Amino acid sequence: MKKFMKTCAIMVAIMLALSIILLTAGGCGGGLRGVSRAMFWRGFNCYGCNIGEVDEWFEEWGERLEDWSWGDDWDTYNPDTEGLFNSLYDIIENKDSWSNSFSAEDIRNLEIDLGGCEVTLGTSPDAEYHVSAKTIKKLQAYVSGDTLHVRVITSGNIVSLSTKVEILIPEGTVFHEVRASLGAGDFRIAALSADTIKMEIGAGKLQIDKVTAGKLEIELGAGQVITKDAMISEKFKAEIGAGELRFTGSVPGDMDVECAMGNADIHITGSSEDEHNYDLECNAGNLTIGSRSHAGVAFVDDINNGADSEYKLSCFMGNIKVTFSE
Repeated sequence: MKKFMKTCAIMVAIMLALSIILLTAGGCGGGLRGVSRAMFWRGFNCYGCNIGEVDEWFEEWGERLEDWSWGDDWDTYNPDTEGLFNSLYDIIENKDSWSNSFSAEDIRNLEIDLGGCEVTLGTSPDAEYHVSAKTIKKLQAYVSGDTLHVRVITSGNIVSLSTKVEILIPEGTVFHEVRASLGAGDFRIAALSADTIKMEIGAGKLQIDKVTAGKLEIELGAGQVITKDAMISEKFKAEIGAGELRFTGSVPGDMDVECAMGNADIHITGSSEDEHNYDLECNAGNLTIGSRSHAGVAFVDDINNGADSEYKLSCFMGNIKVTFSE
């Protein structure tokens, strides 16, 4: 997946800003004949940006754009499958249903790459891992070393979500690392615990009822992520394109949230506003942290409360809201 929707969000934001500038220049200056390239970008600079920063956004958020190819109707996609599947293990193709079980003895990591499907990650009824699916186009599930891999390619229709995948893990499992790459689809996780969790979500919806981790990283394109009960002890990091993040949980350590055009609604439990330091930046969006609220152009602020943790919050044209309850 992999950063296609975030790239689209940045492109839309930039095109919107440029359209406003062009209309203003055309109406007030009798056309664009007298507007040089330097003057043009100085006008764009009123939003706290410059051409170099724009180039960096495109490079950072679009470096893997080629991984996804979308149909003309925007309801289908064809992921680049090169390197996705491991030739050493069986690939399940064009089956109505399939299931398999894996011993939990040597599994310490989980790596999943899924898109265009409906996925549930729940609790196993026994001490083994169970993976099952229905309406399969192409699927692979195997254990390599200490990692369970689950990879799925669907029919490509992101509206019907005909492929359904279920992954069941033994109760009480704490992974060393979880990596999830989730395209368009509907993803539901009952509970997940790991030292490190890294997730990429495109245009899908992900809901996690309970998550416990040392480090949690989320990259969100145009979809939605909802976490209801989170305990992140070391660091929570989120990058949001045009999507929505709704996070509720405890983050006693550091937090780093970047929002391009989307929305981040973060409710921190177990601590108050003055128990953290802040590094704040707001280009043309809205930023609210507890009792503080900032909106408008090119706002930057550092707040030192003498705390051990730092919350770094940056919004381009999006909205970030952080509230607290002890």
